Amino acid sequence: MTKYLLLFLLTLAVPDLFAQDYTRNHRQLDSLLQQLDGPLADTTRAHVLMALVEAYKYYDNDSARLRARELLAYATKIDYQYGIGSGYYKLGQVAIIQGRNAEALNYYRQGLEVFNKLGNSDQASDGRYYQATVYESRGEFDKAMALHLENLRVAEADNDTFAIARTCWEIGENYRYRQDGPGAEKYFARAKGYFDLLDNRRWAYKSEYHLALARDLQGEIAHATQVLAGLFKYNDILDAYDSGNIYNDVGRGLIDIGLYDSAESVLEKALVIRSKIDSPGRLAGTLNELATLHLRQKDYQKSIQYGLKALSVARSAGNIYKLRDITDKLNRAYFGLGDYKKAYDYLRQHQTYIDSLYNTDKARALADMQTRYETEKKDKENLILKQESEQAIAIIKRQKLITAVIIIALVLVSLMAFLAYRAYATRKKAAIKIQKLHDTQTRWFINIAHELRTPLTLILGPLNNLLEQAKQLPSAMADELKVAHKNGQHLLRLVNQILDVSKMDTGELHLEEKPTAIATLTRQSVAFFTSMAAHKKIDLQAVVNDEIYANIDNEK
Repeated sequence: MTKYLLLFLLTLAVPDLFAQDYTRNHRQLDSLLQQLDGPLADTTRAHVLMALVEAYKYYDNDSARLRARELLAYATKIDYQYGIGSGYYKLGQVAIIQGRNAEALNYYRQGLEVFNKLGNSDQASDGRYYQATVYESRGEFDKAMALHLENLRVAEADNDTFAIARTCWEIGENYRYRQDGPGAEKYFARAKGYFDLLDNRRWAYKSEYHLALARDLQGEIAHATQVLAGLFKYNDILDAYDSGNIYNDVGRGLIDIGLYDSAESVLEKALVIRSKIDSPGRLAGTLNELATLHLRQKDYQKSIQYGLKALSVARSAGNIYKLRDITDKLNRAYFGLGDYKKAYDYLRQHQTYIDSLYNTDKARALADMQTRYETEKKDKENLILKQESEQAIAIIKRQKLITAVIIIALVLVSLMAFLAYRAYATRKKAAIKIQKLHDTQTRWFINIAHELRTPLTLILGPLNNLLEQAKQLPSAMADELKVAHKNGQHLLRLVNQILDVSKMDTGELHLEEKPTAIATLTRQSVAFFTSMAAHKKIDLQAVVNDEIYANIDNEK
């Protein structure tokens, strides 16, 4: 009993600073809105919108949703992929708070797809966690656990201590939702150890808070309540949302262990805080706890007073779960007062809400099935579009490759044609040069031949005159003159043949063939050398068969 009294005193001793958090939040909102009205860089504006969604999220859901949509539209306009992914995440978070789970799941999937493409592993892990929370809210714990374990695998592979700690916390939550107290306690304790090591007070608080909830699951209500009360040691990082939760849960624990006066004081603190934040469901929850407290004390008037307030708030929030619990309290309170008519009215309402919840759960299950069907259908359509896109890209790549090959081939052919033409031009130039050289040589020979024919003609003239007088000369001298005359004539024929070269180039030179005695032609050719042979004392003779004839051009 002393322990519980100490707990109560500690709780009362906590300064009531958290009720001011709403005011601080409004100052933050004013600052952000002023920034938004001023000139901002593109990405800076997107980040201000993200901060606005966070500031509105638990106080004004509609404004949070409006700013999240503005963030998504703006980030899409400037093609800021990080902002687009964050916009989807923010819309999912607001949808979760408003109870639109299927819509939230769809937003989270779209955001995860963006961050996967960006290769941002931290934000991708957040996306898997967000999806897991939706699955857990629908009771699909195995699907959620698969996502948590994937995050844990990635965190351990990256040796990221914070990510490991956070994922352990998420796995602990999964066990808590399954009502597995020992499993939840194991992972929350592991997470807190990591966060203490990192000196991360925010997450150490969350881990210790949920560790208390895990112990509550195992029936350790007094211990859990004491741990919850001790969470005010984190007052430097707690906001109104956190402090409201702590006061409310401590109050509920104190009711369960029978410390009603302490419970009332703590729940009144929770009521002050939750009255100032835009969370009708949580406010209705605290009013319901106060109604429960006074019902336990058999103070039926006060129970009804808080119950009716809770009923009004829950109706404005449309929270059927709270309406079901509150009408049950009102039924029992009026029954305790002896007002059986009103007790019966609230009993009927209670049963109506039970039926409505059954139908709502059934409708939600159908809606979730429809959403899953549409999501799977959309995923299949996206897969088909992706495959078609990949095929189109492959075709374009092939076309580009073919075009490149054709261009390269054309370049190579053009290069070869250019080289061939250059080689042809070079050969043609060389041929022209050779022809010019040949023509020059030919002209030179012809000119020389002309130059030689004139003195030969002048030499043969006197020789002819001498031969006419050969009878008057000694026979040996006459023979020498004949040889000289014959060689002179032969030389003249050779000169004439050189002159015939020009005719041969133009095709005007023709053979004049006639039967010729080869012996005669041979003896004539040898006779040109008899004088030289005699001078050198060489016996030169021609022995030829006189019967050999051939059709030849004797001159040529």
